[in-house]
Amino acid sequence: MLLVFTAQLHAKDAEWPMFNDPAFTPKIQTPAYEKATGPTILIDGAHHNFFVQWHYLDPFIALAQVDGYQIVISEKPFSEQTLKGIDIVMIITALPFDFTTKNQVTTEVTFTDKELDALGDWVIKGGALLAFSEHAPFDQAINPLLARFDTQSSIGYVEDPLPKHHGEKAS
Repeated sequence: MLLVFTAQLHAKDAEWPMFNDPAFTPKIQTPAYEKATGPTILIDGAHHNFFVQWHYLDPFIALAQVDGYQIVISEKPFSEQTLKGIDIVMIITALPFDFTTKNQVTTEVTFTDKELDALGDWVIKGGALLAFSEHAPFDQAINPLLARFDTQSSIGYVEDPLPKHHGEKAS
């Protein structure tokens, strides 16, 4: 599933074509959970996540809260302790450096091996991970995390390794 959010325009990113609708007020006729009783979503704010830093996720957070989800924005590295009591981890636009300071990923590490181990163990025990990847440099920054789950992103492409022939039904 692809989720698309627009973002709030701040003075520092005035040239950006993203902004939040200031009139947006989420309404859900029948919330999935009573207020603040649903699953806890940890939103990663520890890895230079500009969507978090610049409040681009505010509409999502407001919508999730109206639907009864509990939201935690964490600026702590992933560990068994930070993941305790968390049902869903959401990682979006993770980088090893502040966005706009560099235009490519270098040898810098976004997630430490300890963090990757903690997330991997947490998922194996039933945790749900929602990881977003975008164009460079985000795609390469998140590949070590994706590799823990035997997947990877490529530079701007998604490919199906099994070609479909004209007229053949997809299985």
